[in-house]
Amino acid sequence: MNHNFMKGVFSLIILTFSFMVSAQIPIWTEDFGDGDLPTNWTTVDASGQVPYGFGWTQDGNYFSTQPVFAAATAGNGFMLFNSDSVGSLNLPHDIRLTTDAIDCSTLSTVQVNFSNQYAFYSQGNVSITELGVSTDGTNFTYFPILQSVLRNDLTNTLTIENVNITSIAAGQSTVYLQFRWQGNFEYSWRIDDVSLGALLLNDMAILEDSHAGASSSIMPEHQTDSIRFLASIANIGSNPQTDVTLEVEVIETNTTTVVHSQTHNFGTMAPGDTIRNYAFPQSYLPVSNPQLYTINYNLSTPTTVDYNLTNNSYSNEFEISTDEFLKTSTFNVGITPSTNNSWTSGTQFYIYKGSDFSTTQYANTIKFGVTNASSTNSIIGFPIEVLLEKGIDANNNGLIESSERILVATGSHTFSTADIGIIIDVPITAADGSLYELESNTSYLVSAKYNTTGNESMFLLMNDELSFFAANTAAQLNGQHRYSHYLDIGNTGNYDYINNFSNNPIPAIGLGISAIPTTTNSTELEENSLIVFPNPVEDYLTATIDLESVSKNATIIIYNIQGQILTTHHLSNVQKEEVKIDLNHYNSGTYLISVTTDSGHTIKRFIVKK
Repeated sequence: MNHNFMKGVFSLIILTFSFMVSAQIPIWTEDFGDGDLPTNWTTVDASGQVPYGFGWTQDGNYFSTQPVFAAATAGNGFMLFNSDSVGSLNLPHDIRLTTDAIDCSTLSTVQVNFSNQYAFYSQGNVSITELGVSTDGTNFTYFPILQSVLRNDLTNTLTIENVNITSIAAGQSTVYLQFRWQGNFEYSWRIDDVSLGALLLNDMAILEDSHAGASSSIMPEHQTDSIRFLASIANIGSNPQTDVTLEVEVIETNTTTVVHSQTHNFGTMAPGDTIRNYAFPQSYLPVSNPQLYTINYNLSTPTTVDYNLTNNSYSNEFEISTDEFLKTSTFNVGITPSTNNSWTSGTQFYIYKGSDFSTTQYANTIKFGVTNASSTNSIIGFPIEVLLEKGIDANNNGLIESSERILVATGSHTFSTADIGIIIDVPITAADGSLYELESNTSYLVSAKYNTTGNESMFLLMNDELSFFAANTAAQLNGQHRYSHYLDIGNTGNYDYINNFSNNPIPAIGLGISAIPTTTNSTELEENSLIVFPNPVEDYLTATIDLESVSKNATIIIYNIQGQILTTHHLSNVQKEEVKIDLNHYNSGTYLISVTTDSGHTIKRFIVKK
């Protein structure tokens, strides 16, 4: 189920959910924004047991853990019948909500669309939901609706129904709609955003949020994850469509050069036909140099004119960077759980080339951001831990359990006023204090873990406009584990990547890496073969080299956190030696120092603080 949460002051938008609705030209709508039962509408219990029916509300009587109704205009009110509040009855209730007359005389095809949040409890054919259609307000023909909702499922935020009522309503000057619910001691039914209109004759569509992009918004060069292409399409018009063709292409955004393309012809699709999760046979591995890419999906029917081209194409972008992984580079909301102030959130990245690559790949920093709603729960002055772990959901139960993960590097940070609303870079090291060498073909989990000491709450920066659902599905179809986000409320030790906050926001949590050139001798020296002091350092750094035997050649190199060489010192006939290095011209920040000898190499991290 979706977890309850609170949004911080960084929240910029209202939660929205996208579902495919059959194409329609509305001539009549009702969003229940007048604060009452609409004029000339009626609501009764035909069983005679309940003295009331549907009523107008803005918040409803929500059940424990049930998420907020996600209809587009739920904020200005909707209709609700709460069956649970009625209790057990001798016979099932028969609640009916009936509209006033609607003129459909000009329509040759008629469809009704409406938003719902419906949950029921009874087993068997007790809870029955139907849409009634009548031309006289008395004699109704009923269409079954909400058939996909499962018993005792309180997790749904929104179900959109579209019902073709052409057989009853086409060309009729008076048409009445009736929402009918028979049941006994169920949960509740919420209805909003009702519209009626003509079906478009020709309308093919790519379903929203169903087209796969890259597994991350930003990936470092030499670590690009293969792009797998997947989309769902539907014929939402009233005519059959022939020669239905879906194309995907990858474009270098700056040069507009097409670097990859595939097409698939689905042949003929009848009205209402839907093809879900079509996976293109080829994947694409971007070249390893920083640039921006655009993925375009285009759906076409060359033999007919599509009357609605707004849903025929979708695009998304990804970037190849020099040194960072990020699921999202932007954020628009700060979120914290409402049930427990101690919690962990994270993202996952896949390393193709690590320690066996020509340049060793090191994990340097974990990136994340926070904001707070008010000073009463401020985290300023409180610490947080960041974690880098290897792991996957080996038993496929929806949880990455503690037994399925290995901790490989950590870091910590104490919050200050300068941290609010920005991305923070927290250095990480392995247990022995060294930089962690990333392994090839390995899944890494990157987490921010907060343990509260009182009432303070961490509002983590997230993006609730992005979706990696299709990309994750495409990877799963290829036998790969990809997780866009995971959550552990209460720090139980299990990372839940199935159930998340409402609308599945993506945490702005990333990983900074660097590529440090190595020699052909990749043997690791002993831990105490290189000691740097002081650390942090202001002006001069002393590097103490202590080798088991004399090395004819030795090289000391200092890099910045991006892996760029700043200083090189060459030594000869070295076994025990101290080297003093002038850092007065260095800016404050994190740096790396490596020593390469005839017998091996080692690397350490140090901080310059001015």
